Amino acid sequence: MWIDAADNGPIHQACERGRPRLHNWLRAVRAPYQRPKTGMTSIEGPGEAIAMALTPDFSRALVAGYDETVIRVINLESGLCEGKLEGHTEVVLTLAVTSDGLLALSGSDDGTLRIWDIAERRMLRTLNHSSGVRKCIFTPDGHTIAAASSDDEIRVWDLD
Repeated sequence: MWIDAADNGPIHQACERGRPRLHNWLRAVRAPYQRPKTGMTSIEGPGEAIAMALTPDFSRALVAGYDETVIRVINLESGLCEGKLEGHTEVVLTLAVTSDGLLALSGSDDGTLRIWDIAERRMLRTLNHSSGVRKCIFTPDGHTIAAASSDDEIRVWDLD
């Protein structure tokens, strides 16, 4: 469901009716919210994508392919690769982007999470997990991350 500020859509109406959880969520969303362009964009890359994350402005996609240790930064207007994020030693299985679109988080079968500066295409930090990372997320404020591994362990890191 998209937030449509022009006609005070269903989420706004729900907030007006006193649903505080939705109201708190709505405050966390940056306005005005941009709808993604619909359609199809072909991207350059070697084969099947395993993990993907979009920047909040829908200008870039981070894509990791099958059996790859690199993450490609794809411009969604042109479909071209703008650069690569390199550092993992095993396949990248999960990706996340902060709500401001500045940082990326990747998790790999090598048991590490890596935090990246998307614009500079550089690794900022490496965190070790107990085994291969299957899922990773940033909290909405970007100050905390959580990750689940193949041995069913979930870890949380405060980045401050």
